Amino acid sequence: MDVHDQQQLKKSRVVRVNSEELWDFFLTQAANQGCPGVARKMEIKAMPTFLMMKGGDSTDKLVGANPDAIKKMLK
Repeated sequence: MDVHDQQQLKKSRVVRVNSEELWDFFLTQAANQGCPGVARKMEIKAMPTFLMMKGGDSTDKLVGANPDAIKKMLK
């Protein structure tokens, strides 16, 4: 990821959720036009896209706003 992509990542909306097991989950949503480098690197092609991250790697991906599926990802 180059400097421009890192700057775009800072502008994206990222939420950190700490679970009871001390896992760090990150849900991120990047607009293809707003953060093209981040969207390309994370293979985000539609909005909204939710990614579950652990140790800098994507462990799960959900495309679309589905509250039940998001809750299932967090369990």
